[in-house]
Amino acid sequence: MKPYEEIDFPNGFLRWIREDGEYVCRMTEEQMVKIKAIHESPSTWVGLTKDEMETLSYKAEGNTWIAIELAEAKLKEKNR
Repeated sequence: MKPYEEIDFPNGFLRWIREDGEYVCRMTEEQMVKIKAIHESPSTWVGLTKDEMETLSYKAEGNTWIAIELAEAKLKEKNR
């Protein structure tokens, strides 16, 4: 067993250290407030425009799976 565990977050990771058979977190109040703000802030989801959909459809050349993959990639790019 590792002496620590890590939890991945979008802007980094949080490390829990094993002490006396238990995992404890050594974070300052300021660090905790920053992490809480990151995860509680509402994010606005952005979809694809009609023009983007048409462009992706054209690039996929009628292949549904390629169109889906292109659309997913574009949405991930726009909603980082």
